[in-house]
Amino acid sequence: MNGIIALILSGLLFAHDDHNWLTDKKAYEFTQNTQPRQVDVTNFQNLKSPATIDMSFFTKKLREFTGLDPIFINGEKQFISERRSDGYRNLAISFLETEFKELGYTTSQKNYTGGGWYPRKGTNLISEKIVNTDHKTLVLVSHYDSVGNAGANDNGTGTIGMLSIAKALKDAELKYNLRFIQFDQEELGLIGSRAYVKQLSEKEKDNILAVINVDMIGTNTQKDNKFHVMDCNREDSIPFANSVLKVIKAYNINLQHVPGCTTRSDHAAFWQQEIPAILISENFFGGDSDPCYHRRCDVFDDRIRLEYVQSILVALATTTKHLVAK
Repeated sequence: MNGIIALILSGLLFAHDDHNWLTDKKAYEFTQNTQPRQVDVTNFQNLKSPATIDMSFFTKKLREFTGLDPIFINGEKQFISERRSDGYRNLAISFLETEFKELGYTTSQKNYTGGGWYPRKGTNLISEKIVNTDHKTLVLVSHYDSVGNAGANDNGTGTIGMLSIAKALKDAELKYNLRFIQFDQEELGLIGSRAYVKQLSEKEKDNILAVINVDMIGTNTQKDNKFHVMDCNREDSIPFANSVLKVIKAYNINLQHVPGCTTRSDHAAFWQQEIPAILISENFFGGDSDPCYHRRCDVFDDRIRLEYVQSILVALATTTKHLVAK
C-alpha cells in the first residue's frame, strides 16, 4: 500500500502496464535498429495546394478540452478537468460532438461494452462526410480519454488535431468518404477501438481505405522536429506511411522521420483485422518523449510546441487531401 501511495504522490497516474509506451522495449529496439525510410517524389503528380491549419482554433479548443477555459453544454458552464471518470468523459464527448457538428459533419455516438473479463462501458464518437456508402473511407482516429489528468498531450493534441484537420477539410470536394473517430478508453487497453472494429461488418472493413491514428504530437523538447510515422513494415500499411513522407518531402515541410513501431495505440485494433493503418506521434521512442507522459503535469503549457504541432497537422491534412479529395 505504501508503494502505491508513493507512486500517486510522485505524480505518476494509473495505466495498464502493457499499454504504457515506456515499457515497450521492442519499440525502442526497432527505432535503434531501423534506418529512416527514403521516398521518391519524382513522379508525385497533381500537387494540390497544402492544407491550412488554424492554430488559433487549435489553441482555443485545446484550452477548453483540457480544462483551462470553460465550455458550455446546454447553456451551463463546465470545465473538463480530466477524462478518465465517466462524468468527465461524457462531458468531453459532448464537447467534441458539438464541435464536429458545427463544422458540418454528421455525428453519432456509439456505445459499447468491452474489455474482457472486466467489461467496461464506453462511447466512441464518429463524425463523417459520406460521398457514397459504397465508396472507400479514409478514417482518422485519436483517443479522447486520459489517465485521470488534463491529458493535454496524451491525447489532447491528437484529438484537437483531428478537429483542426476536420476544420481544414470541411469544404473539400471529396471522391472518397472521410471519417473521424474519437475512441474511448484507449488508456485502459484500447477498449474503444477494439469494440469499434468488432462491430464492423465485413463490407465495412473492406471499404476502409486506411486508418491514420494520431497519438501525442505536442512535445519537441530537442527542437529538431523529429517524429514517428509508424507502419511496423506491414505491407498493407507502408503505402500510406509513404504518402505522408512524400507530402513532407514534396512540400518541404519541416519534419524529420524517425522509424518507430508499436502496437500500444488504437491502430493496432485495425491491424488485428488486416486493415491498413499507421500511427503518427512525436519522437517518443527516439529519445524525445514527453517528460509529463502519464503524469499530472500533462497540462497545456509551453511544453506543447505549437509550430511543431502545426507542421504535423499540415502534413496530415495535406496527405488526406491527396487521398480523398477530388
